[in-house]
Order: sequence, then structure tokens, then C-alpha cells
Amino acid sequence: MVILNFKLQKFENSFINCDFRFIPDNQKKPLVIFLHGFKSFRNWGFIPFCCEFFAKNGFMVINFDYSMNGIIDSEKSIFDPEIFANQTISSHLNDFVYLVNKIKQKDIVINDYLSECWNNQIFTIGHSMGGAISLLGYDEVRQDKIVLWATISQIDRNTDRQKQIWKKKGNTEIKIMPSEQILHLNYTYIEDKEKNFADNAIVNSLKFINIPVLIIHPKNDMVVKINEAEELHKALEHNNISELYYIEGAGHTFSVSHPFNNSNKFLEEALNKTLDFLKK
Repeated sequence: MVILNFKLQKFENSFINCDFRFIPDNQKKPLVIFLHGFKSFRNWGFIPFCCEFFAKNGFMVINFDYSMNGIIDSEKSIFDPEIFANQTISSHLNDFVYLVNKIKQKDIVINDYLSECWNNQIFTIGHSMGGAISLLGYDEVRQDKIVLWATISQIDRNTDRQKQIWKKKGNTEIKIMPSEQILHLNYTYIEDKEKNFADNAIVNSLKFINIPVLIIHPKNDMVVKINEAEELHKALEHNNISELYYIEGAGHTFSVSHPFNNSNKFLEEALNKTLDFLKK
């Protein structure tokens, strides 16, 4: 398996760090892009394991860190407090679109591999917030298939009272596990949502998507409740090539923590269901 680490420079001191995996077998294959969620990063928990799984099963795979997520030590889950505090949904979305544009423009360090083995299809797998980013970017990215793992249906996830307190303080406190690092997220995170994303932006994006979409949602998810999966699925009523699939007994991260120790039946079920969907 070829494994390459590379970075894309967006601005001065602003980089999108990426990992690229595939097996060179002279076969043309789709490219899978894995988008991580909030408080996560490209090497969190199950993500590298999943990327290797798809690479071994006939895909080229990229997983990446959003330039403003701030991760500096993925093994210990340590973030740069200043970068983390200034992240926004718009910045994450822009990173995703920027990465795909670089791929399509053939202006990327892995271009030789893509020229040799890529069949020009792009599939995305997004976990939690990452799934929302993949949907919001569809108009510009135009991927060929979308997989949503435990994905949020609403961008506005705070009560009015929470936002009032957040605005008054200028930031809100975020605790990172397992490092127990205490970070802050600036109120600009809320301002960006209110300015750049309409109510129901994620759900409404699905109403114009006519490609295959697979929604996989853990039945015991206490972070993103099951009604959000149902809301996403309802928005796809026009799309008869999409599916909602529940995993019984699993939580938000499919009962996997960080650092990753081993897979389990919930994650394997999600992987195999996704693989079947992507292979169709």
C-alpha cells in the first residue's frame, strides 16, 4: 500500500494536512475523501483504520485535517488553543472545496498517482459535522456518492440562552477528551453560522442532490439524536437511490474511542455497509 502524507498551503501559515492511501495495481478506481467531525482530526480513533480498509478494497483514499481545527499532537489529542478558537464552519467548508479543486485541477503532489489510477469519481464519507460539510459543499464539489455517518441535520445547535452567554463572554469552553485539555471557541463561530448559513441549510441542500446517498446512524447516538438522521432521510424523499441504515446498539463514534485500540462489530457493520454501497 502506498501511504503519503502531504499538505496544501492555503495562506501563509495555513495548511490542510492530508494522508493519501491506495494500492497500486494498475486498476482505475474512485477516490474516497473522509471528512472528520468537530473536536476531531484526520488521525482520530477509527479514521486511519477506515481509510486503510477502503484502500484495501479498491479505492484511493484521502483523509485530511481542516486548516483551522488546530490539532498539533494527534496521539495525545492536543490542539493549538488560538487556532481552535478561531475555527468556523465556513473555513472547514472552504478547505473541503479547495482540496477537491486542487485534485480536479491536477495541481496536487499526488497527481502522478491520480493520473495513473483514478477513474475521476469522487465519493465522500463524513462523520458527524464532516457529513454536513460534504453536503454543503456538493454544489461546488459535485461528488458521485455521499455517505453520512452519524451526521448532524442542523447547523444551529445552541439555544438562544447558550448563545447569549457565549456572546457576552466572547467564547465558550470546550473540553477535549482524552487529553482533558480545556479550549475555547470564539463567538465568531456562531456569527459565521448566522451570516453564511440559512436555517435548515443542511437539510435543504439534500433537496437538490440526485446522487446516491447512504445515511448510517447509530441507534444509541446521544450526541446526534436519531431524529436528525430521519430529518436528513425525509429531505431525500425525491431520491430513490438513497438509504437510511441504523446500527443497533452503537453510539456516536460506533463505540470506538481515541487512541484506537481495535475495531468492533458496530464499526465493522458500518464499514461493510458503506463498502457495499460504494461498490454498487
